[in-house]
Amino acid sequence: MTCLSISNCAISIDQTLDYVPFVSTLTNGAILVAKVALSIFESYCPSCFQEMADNQFVNYVVNQKHVCICILLAVPFLNIFFAYALDIARTSQHNAPRHPNEAPPMQISEQIMNEVERSSQETLVRSQEIAKQSAERIENIRSETVQLLNSQIQECDTEINQCSGDEEGQRKSARLKIRRDLLTKQLDSYQKTGKS
Repeated sequence: MTCLSISNCAISIDQTLDYVPFVSTLTNGAILVAKVALSIFESYCPSCFQEMADNQFVNYVVNQKHVCICILLAVPFLNIFFAYALDIARTSQHNAPRHPNEAPPMQISEQIMNEVERSSQETLVRSQEIAKQSAERIENIRSETVQLLNSQIQECDTEINQCSGDEEGQRKSARLKIRRDLLTKQLDSYQKTGKS
């Protein structure tokens, strides 16, 4: 018997014993102890552990039979339902039709992560472009407002100079001077915000 067939035999025996109430408690308890021992062994000698992990049964114990599953299968009588559910899951997973070009699940998750990263990079670049365009628009609006205020101040000055010396001309001149002062204050505030 080869090592591969012994490993396959051990895996099938373990999966069969998952249906037997008290025996399942012992086998899954042993697998939990083996998981702890293998994790300690891995921390002390990673290269030796890598050689052991090539064994199919060790790989089954470490990667495929999770701690939660072992604990659930260790509960007498409830283990029958859990084992049956696991068998159904294994059978449906092995019998699931797979498209010839379909990538394995790990590769799909890597593709999704790469797509998310690429999408977030594109979003970041796009948001930077939008921020730059917005800043340019704000600057254009500010400069157009400054030009408009300057032209209105010049119009006020022109009208003030054209006012006559009579009483109505003086009132109109006073109103225009107040308007010019307000426009000048607005202009100063826009120029200050443009510098900061």
